[in-house]
Amino acid sequence: MAGLYLLTDAECKAAKPKNKVTYLNDGGGLRLRIHPNGGKTWNQRARFAGKEKTLGLGTYPAVTLTVSNR
Repeated sequence: MAGLYLLTDAECKAAKPKNKVTYLNDGGGLRLRIHPNGGKTWNQRARFAGKEKTLGLGTYPAVTLTVSNR
């Protein structure tokens, strides 16, 4: 597998909406979906039985990149 590119919170905040849905990839299938209306959601992509599946993980900034030490 190629090296992972890790997004920063600053990149997520600065992402601007375009005329269609765009993505910021974090690596390993995790990506931030940016909707034309300005909404941002986290998705995890994976393949099962040869088919791509997508799991929604929540909205940004409610779900952040910050790691909790709880």
